[in-house]
Amino acid sequence: AAVVKKLIQKRLPIKLIERQKTHGLATAILTGIRQVKGKVIILMDTDFNHRPEDIARLLEPIIKKQADLVIGSRYIPGGGMHQTEASRWQYFLSKWGNYFVNRCWLNLPVHESLSGFIVVKRAVLNKLPVKSIFRGYGEYCIRLLYYACRKGFKIKEVPVMYGLRKYGVSKSSLKRMIYYYSKTAWQLRFS
Repeated sequence: AAVVKKLIQKRLPIKLIERQKTHGLATAILTGIRQVKGKVIILMDTDFNHRPEDIARLLEPIIKKQADLVIGSRYIPGGGMHQTEASRWQYFLSKWGNYFVNRCWLNLPVHESLSGFIVVKRAVLNKLPVKSIFRGYGEYCIRLLYYACRKGFKIKEVPVMYGLRKYGVSKSSLKRMIYYYSKTAWQLRFS
């Protein structure tokens, strides 16, 4: 928040939203979606796992009317992740988990449903059950893609390189992610 406050003092067109109570990642995103006025919304992590220099490439398919929703993917040619020894295992599990959830369970036309680096038209969100989608933690990504796909919106993947985290620490644990992502996919598959 301190960095954003400094940028606001420089008269940059930025709005800081500080919530008094923490309710999780997905509800923070929903709060932001409800507060911004743009026709296109960018969802990204602020720890620099998602690189700001990739935003233009994610916007391009929206601008060219080739997609209604664009997701940054580590798992298509040109994508990837700067890896440490510990993250190699995480990358492998994530890639396998994405394949299983997307292709086997939910039949989603994407290689990655968990990156959280998403550009989406507001018009798309207006036609989706956003309160049901944006709850919990990272599983909102699966729900967003699932409902957008079922409504017939055009979804496109753009390759991105995940950077190394520059700020903060992950609040995710592998067990927690596997549990919630599997549970979400299971609920969507059999609902």
